[in-house]
Amino acid sequence: MAPSLVVAYVGAVFLSPLSAQAADAPWLTATMDPASGSFVAGSRHDFKLTWEVKRPLPVGSEIRVIPPVRRMWSLPTLDAPKPDQPGQAQVTYRLRFAERQTAKLDVTVEQYTDRGPPYTERDPFRQVVFRVQGDELRPGDALEVKFHQNRVATDTAHRDPARDTAFFTLQVKPAGETRWTDVAGLPTYRLLKPPAARVQVRAPSQVVKGEPFVISVSAIDPFNNPTPEFAGAIRLECDDAAATLPSKVEVSKTTHGVVRVENVVLRQTGQRRITVSAGEPLAEPSSDSALVHVLDAPPALRIFWGELHNHGALSFDARNWGGTTMRPVDMFWYGRHVQNLDFVAVTDHSMHSAKLQQQNMTEAEFKETQAAAKEMNDPGRFVAFTACEQRCARGDTNVYFLGDSEAFYMKDKPISIQDLWQFYRAAPIVT
Repeated sequence: MAPSLVVAYVGAVFLSPLSAQAADAPWLTATMDPASGSFVAGSRHDFKLTWEVKRPLPVGSEIRVIPPVRRMWSLPTLDAPKPDQPGQAQVTYRLRFAERQTAKLDVTVEQYTDRGPPYTERDPFRQVVFRVQGDELRPGDALEVKFHQNRVATDTAHRDPARDTAFFTLQVKPAGETRWTDVAGLPTYRLLKPPAARVQVRAPSQVVKGEPFVISVSAIDPFNNPTPEFAGAIRLECDDAAATLPSKVEVSKTTHGVVRVENVVLRQTGQRRITVSAGEPLAEPSSDSALVHVLDAPPALRIFWGELHNHGALSFDARNWGGTTMRPVDMFWYGRHVQNLDFVAVTDHSMHSAKLQQQNMTEAEFKETQAAAKEMNDPGRFVAFTACEQRCARGDTNVYFLGDSEAFYMKDKPISIQDLWQFYRAAPIVT
C-alpha cells in the first residue's frame, strides 16, 4: 500500500533532547527558502520548507513544522484564510517520491490539548504535524511545505530590536520512539522594527492648577513599541491658552523614540486637552490627545495609574507562547517612559511544577527583578514594585514586596494561601 500522511494543526509543542538513534545519522535533511535574511515586523512573506527522507520512516512516524513563536505572527491554517481572519497564513504542501508511487495526503485539523512534558524555549501555540500512514517513507522522498503570506511580528515593550529573531523548527519522531528529534540546518531570521505608525501622548488624568507635571510623547510602531528610527518633530498644543507647554519636541534615536516633557503647567480649571501631532516622516499624518482634569486645589484622594500584573522573559508562558524578550528593567522602563504610569509591578512566575516541568524564575532571576526595581524606583515620582506570582490552591496569587525582602518561595505543587502568608509572615507584603 502506498504511503499516506495525515496533516494535523494542533495547539502546543513540547520538545525533548535528540534521540541517541538520530545522533548517528539524520532521519531528515532540510532547507528553507529564504535561506537567510532580515524582515520588517508587520510585513508579509512566503516561506518554503523542504525536507528529504534519509532513513526509512515507518508507518506511525511523525514529522512536524513549528512556525516562529510570536503572538502576532500569522497562525497557520490548512484552509484558505477568510477575509474576516487576516491573522492566518495558508499552509500548502507537495509530496515528491524518489520512485514512482501512488500516494495521497489525508488532511485533518485537530486541537492538541495534552500539555505533557517538557516545556522548552520554543513552546508555541500552533504546529503542523504530518503522520505517516499506509507504508513507510523511503530515502529520497521529500515534502515541500509553504507558509503563504506570513505576517512577521515582533515583541512589545522593549528597547533592543537587535535581539529580536525568529525561526521555523522541524522535528521528527520515528514510530516506536517517544522523543522528538530536531532537524538541523534551518536559518534564524532577524526581525527589524517597522517605521513609526503614529504618535502618542500620555498625561495624568488629574492635576492641580499651577502645579507642574510630566507628559510622555512617543513615536509608536504598529506593535506599540516606541520607534528609535523616528527622527523628527512632534507638535504639541493645548486648549489652555495660558499653559506652559513647548510647541514641539524632537524625537530621535538617542531618545529611543520617547520624550518626557517635564514642568508642564495648566492654569485653567476644568477639562483640558493636550494634543500631539506629526506628519513626515510618518506615512500618514497622526495625532493623539490626552484629557486632563484641572482642579483648583489638591483633592483628598489622588488618582494614580499603574500596571500590577505582567510577565516578561522570566515567565515560561510569556517567553514560550508570547515569544517575549522583555527583561524586568524593560518592563519598568516601558511603563514609566512610554505609558507614563505612576507604578509598575513585574509579576513573573515563581513556582516550579514537576508535573509540567515548567521552570520559571530562579533565585538569581528574582534578584534581577529586585535590582531592576531598585534601579527604576523614583520615590515620589514612580514606584517600581518587586513582585512575583505564586501558585496557590485558590489560584495564582501575586505577592507584592513593600520593602527589600530577600524572601523567595518556590514549590513543586500548589500550596494554600495560608501557607503562603505563613512563609512571608515576617516580610512586608501585599497579596
